[in-house]
Parts: sequence; C-alpha cells; structure tokens
Amino acid sequence: MKKIIPLYLLLLLVGCKKATETNTKGAASPSPTLKASEKKEEHDIIKPAQTIVKPQQENIDFINYPIDDLEGITSTGTEGVYRNFDFSYRDGETLFILVPKIGAAKWYSQQAGQYKDQDADTMIDKKLSQQSFKGLSKEFNIFIFHTPKKYLKHTPNLDAPYTPKIPRTIFLYEYNNNDNSWKTLSHFTLKSENDEVKANEWRENFTSKLSSSEHKVNGTP
Repeated sequence: MKKIIPLYLLLLLVGCKKATETNTKGAASPSPTLKASEKKEEHDIIKPAQTIVKPQQENIDFINYPIDDLEGITSTGTEGVYRNFDFSYRDGETLFILVPKIGAAKWYSQQAGQYKDQDADTMIDKKLSQQSFKGLSKEFNIFIFHTPKKYLKHTPNLDAPYTPKIPRTIFLYEYNNNDNSWKTLSHFTLKSENDEVKANEWRENFTSKLSSSEHKVNGTP
C-alpha cells in the first residue's frame, strides 16, 4: 500500500535536491563520539570529529540496511548523486546519500551512455535499487543524515510512524568500506522550532559539499 510522505519529510528531501542543483550550476545530545564546544552556538557547523564510530558500538549496522523500496534509490537532483530514505524508521530517521568515487559527472556520463535509447535516469535508479549498500560502497562514497529514535515521537495514527521532536540532534556520518567503520563528520542540534530552517540549511550545505568533486574519499568537505 502506497504511503503518504509527511510534509516535514518532503521538505527534507526537496532541500537535498535544491542544494545539489545549486552545486551543479556553480561547478540532541552529543554523539558518544562527538561533543559540541560549549563556546559555539548549537547551529554552527561542528568540525569533524577524529573518532571513528564503529557500527557495533551503537548497535546500528547502517551499511547492511536493506534499500527501502518505497522510493528506491533515486536522484537528488544532481546527475550522479543519489539518495534513499528509510521509511521504516528502524533506528531513527535515516537518509542515505551516495556519491560516485570517480566523480558524479563522470560516473553519470558513463552510465547514461549505456541507455541511449531508453530513459537513462529510470534505468540507473532501477539498477542501483537492486543492489545493496554494502555492494554500492565499492563504487560510491556513502553518507547518512541520522536522527536517533530517542529524538522521534511514535505517531502510529499518522502517515509517518515517527515524527521528529524538539530538542533533537541530527548526525552526519561517512562510511569507510576499508575497515567497515562510520566517521562522524558533523552534527546539528535543534533547540526550538525556529531551528528547523537552520537545520535544513545545514543539511543542504553539507549535501552540496559532499556532492562536489572537492570532497576527498573518506575525507571531509
């Protein structure tokens, strides 16, 4: 049965698309491994932590999540950059961002060339959705925006089974397929409803940087 995507989630996904389109034209409490400085405002972008977050430490095996088939893997709006949202909310709110290691434009050109007489975007989305995140990590840098379930409210009578609470913290992780680890790149804490816009801007800015060719493999924006 087809689900109705809640408004705040549409804003989240549209925000990612808006940020990556702009990039194309131009070219909570702290995590156990990352604490914001008390001297910084919560809405500032936090510098990447040096600590590596192992999946087993949080008991969250993100890389072995099944690809959510409600939307499947789909384009963010920038050719070659893709996303997948976990509509089952297994361990919270999780949005995967996939960026080709050889560069989005180069990768997309190679793939689109295989479907000259077909809808290339549809065929590429379908091809990617039939794989696994673990398998895709060999070809893509994988990032996730994650809000732990403790920051979500169970809403079984609404279209979305969980909705975000305030205050809450959103974490940005990067996967390293060499040692099967997740590194915390940044996090953002919302203290009031007024921070929702700032959170979207923070997410858009990072998505734009992650989608650019300036981002190094397993590095920081």
